[in-house]
Amino acid sequence: MVRLVVAAFFLLAAVAAMAAAAGEPEAEAMSSYIVHVAATHAPRSPSSSSRPLALTAAYASFLHDHLPTELHDPTPGFAARLTGPQAAHLEAQPAILAVVPDEMLQLHTTMTPSFLRLSPSSGLIPAADGATDVVIGVIDSGIYPLNRDSFAADPQLPPPPNTFRGGCVSTPSFNATAFCNNKLVGAKFFHKGNEAVTGTSLSAMGQSMSPLDDVGHGTHTASTAAGSTAGDASFFKYGKGTAAGVAPGARIAVYKACWKTGCASSDILAAFEAAIEDGVDVISISVGGNKGKGCLLFLHPCRRHNPQGRAGEGDAAAAVARVVHASCLQDPVRKGLEIGGSAPTSRGSPLPSRPAARLSPGAAPLAGAAASYSHFPDRLASSTLPNQSRQVTHGSARFLDSPKSISSGNPRLAYSPDGITSCLMEWELDSLATGAFRAVRDGIIASASTGNTGPAESTVSNVAPWILTVGASTINRLFPDTVVLGNGETFTGTSLYAGGAPLSATEIPLVHGGDAGSRFCEAGKLNTSVVAGKIVLCDFGLNRGVEKGEAVKLAGGAGAILAGIKELGEFAYASPHMFPTTAITFVSTEKIRKYMSTDASPVATIVFHGTVVGGRTPSSPRMASFSSRGPNTRAPEILKPDVTAPGVNILAAWTGESSPSQLDTDRRRVRYNIISGTSMSCPHVSGVAALLRQARPDWSPAAIKSALMTTAYNVDDAGDVIRDMATSEASTPFARGSGHVDPNRALDPGSVYDADADDYVPFLCALGYTGEQIAIITDDSEVDCSAATAGDLNYPAFSAVFGPTMKEVTQRRTVRNVGCNFRATYTASVTSPAGVRVTVKPGKLRFDAKQRTQGYEITFTPQGAGNLTDKYSFGSIVWSDGEHRVASPIAITWPWPARQVAAM
Repeated sequence: MVRLVVAAFFLLAAVAAMAAAAGEPEAEAMSSYIVHVAATHAPRSPSSSSRPLALTAAYASFLHDHLPTELHDPTPGFAARLTGPQAAHLEAQPAILAVVPDEMLQLHTTMTPSFLRLSPSSGLIPAADGATDVVIGVIDSGIYPLNRDSFAADPQLPPPPNTFRGGCVSTPSFNATAFCNNKLVGAKFFHKGNEAVTGTSLSAMGQSMSPLDDVGHGTHTASTAAGSTAGDASFFKYGKGTAAGVAPGARIAVYKACWKTGCASSDILAAFEAAIEDGVDVISISVGGNKGKGCLLFLHPCRRHNPQGRAGEGDAAAAVARVVHASCLQDPVRKGLEIGGSAPTSRGSPLPSRPAARLSPGAAPLAGAAASYSHFPDRLASSTLPNQSRQVTHGSARFLDSPKSISSGNPRLAYSPDGITSCLMEWELDSLATGAFRAVRDGIIASASTGNTGPAESTVSNVAPWILTVGASTINRLFPDTVVLGNGETFTGTSLYAGGAPLSATEIPLVHGGDAGSRFCEAGKLNTSVVAGKIVLCDFGLNRGVEKGEAVKLAGGAGAILAGIKELGEFAYASPHMFPTTAITFVSTEKIRKYMSTDASPVATIVFHGTVVGGRTPSSPRMASFSSRGPNTRAPEILKPDVTAPGVNILAAWTGESSPSQLDTDRRRVRYNIISGTSMSCPHVSGVAALLRQARPDWSPAAIKSALMTTAYNVDDAGDVIRDMATSEASTPFARGSGHVDPNRALDPGSVYDADADDYVPFLCALGYTGEQIAIITDDSEVDCSAATAGDLNYPAFSAVFGPTMKEVTQRRTVRNVGCNFRATYTASVTSPAGVRVTVKPGKLRFDAKQRTQGYEITFTPQGAGNLTDKYSFGSIVWSDGEHRVASPIAITWPWPARQVAAM
């Protein structure tokens, strides 16, 4: 207690000195600030009832007329009018956690529309009329429209566009008449593939056999993309404001293909086909994965239209079914076809590897594996192979039935009742890519998440060039809290704790979970006699963060600190805890461990600060550590991801069928939830694409994608290159792609790199696909592979891969002038990657009213590559007419090890 009194004395002395140093009040303007004081240093009153008056009196006695106001629990501190120097002096004191300007904020929700600089009065939204004539198809876990303002009928909306031919399916648990309206215009569900793969009835598992969202993920992504404006939105006290989707006027059609057991690839493909048939304008799918273990049968285009299963006369080849390795399928837990929903939960050490669903002689191949939700993968049951052959039909896809033989381990050939079929290698094709291609061919923009398996390289999924692939980054809003140690050190954590009373301001004994029976803080394994009344430090891994906190609570603990890991760098997960729990970074974890190892009686407390908006520390946006990274291993010439968008701590609508934490003990039901992941960033870009679709109806999906990529920005609000939370260093195009989307600039990009479905065929040929294999993707029996160069695909980014003997790489592009100035002249400006000389021919592109397109070639020649210390180097090319900047990143991959580079 003596230490606390002394600390409080020095704090108040510092405040007094600060006030005295102010001089005359008129010398400098004063502003309102919120001063967060460390709980251990705050003045104390012996009586809780008299505490507010005592604290106000204590602070006021030193601040005099600076108008102190005590902050409400759980944040000790005060608000006061101070000058800039006073605020800076006060913030430098060790007892002060933060001095934050007290701003009058406009009500916003997720903050993302304003962070994207979208406004109903200027820029893209009014130019697109809010995208009222656009339908966004969301392939996900369904939707929960009951009493959700985000999906309510809007009397200000005109009737849905007559180009949309879909509708809502009514079931006992989904009243289409009541739920669907001029906002929610479509709702369907697909389940046969999932049930065939798992061998289990979804209804028997208690899941709603309807478009109703049992999970929450689909409701969240749909409202993010196109939710109507909704007031009084928040997750308890966090992020309070007005909710609005990125394209608030767009219509929503949901296609439920994902369940608690995951997503089957055949269900996904069926959902794509239904969305295309219904006439949606944009498809948003936050699903990924590419490690296939099964086979999916695609009927030949000619065969599909013959219900008798026989080819027409003279067309025997049409009878041969085409089989593709279902490469979107993965181990359901470790690398599952993930709903990119939220970032990986507090999981460090991987679970024991489950046997992959490999095909063996006499076994029926799977059409899809039940994919995992990365939101809560620990809740998945073990995947099992079906005990008997089964066949399920979904549009043009169906499961193989009773193949006579198939090679073990690495499937190549299978015999089905339809004839000889072939299984492609697992990296060559997936149902999502197939469905997306068919959508793009019909003029539909397909946006997908990049995945949540970063920061390791080559983890990016959904890498087909016709897909708009989106990474995840932060916004300028935090949900911080502070861990205060007994030695006075403080560390910033993050939490969405929405329980009862805050932790006591007094210091609480601190113990490591490993000393109490479980370093991961597993339920039922913590020793209650050790944990009771203490704060427990829990290691990252094995179970989710909310489960760790719940385990500590059940063992009688007072609070929990969730350790970080080195791979995630400065990123920590904000989770919807019911118990005082915070997550901290790896650096903070190591310092707390050191304190615990050197102090005989370590103590700590946690101070929760709620919502903090608009600060410049840390800078924003920053690339989320979990966001999957390039390079693209399927097609190294295509740089992925394409762009990044807000995907960390996003507030959006939630289902009433599931709690925000997914814990069985969590009885809370909320209208909104806050989660993180590339699944959250994907619908942001889907919403922007919807706005562009209406504002620029004559643009192709590739042109819209080009506009988003070439106008993206790469500098954060501190003026630096967007940083990577995994390293705290500048991010690279393998993390951020072309940069962070800038919707208003995308409305007027100047020039675009355009492409249609036919342009992707030579690209596939160059990758080694045969005509028959390409026909699986294109659904077209005629394929011409006579001319093929992968690097010449008209893509808005450049990626070149050098082999040990390669002297140069040349790629070709064509740009189309879409600006108002028909006679524009664009000049190239190049920032060369290290070790490369870049040559652009011609260096100027001149357009006129008749010549709206111009071509150029860019050549990369090694120069001084022997001095490189990394296997990648990056640069950019920018075409400018003085008004527009059409920017493209450049990525160079070198042969490795370094001695091969030195020999070039």
